[in-house]
Amino acid sequence: DVVNKKRSELRRKKVKQDSNYWKRLYIDKDKTRKESARIPMLFSCEKCNRKENLEKHHHKGYLNPKIFLTLCRTCHRKEHRKYKY
Repeated sequence: DVVNKKRSELRRKKVKQDSNYWKRLYIDKDKTRKESARIPMLFSCEKCNRKENLEKHHHKGYLNPKIFLTLCRTCHRKEHRKYKY
């Protein structure tokens, strides 16, 4: 698939330009998860209104710990499949 090949090429270029790219990415992810753990979730899924198996979905990556969706496990998986990450 052409889109995935382009993404892979861009990632390789980023890594070549910045040898700490992946390390920084995961440090930021851990930091964001810790910070967002302090912020309470809603009491139901924002997509289907289920009240069980709720998870946080960090909308648009892990750049801001305050921006996330409260999703049930099923909707969370669908969201990841939609963007293939």
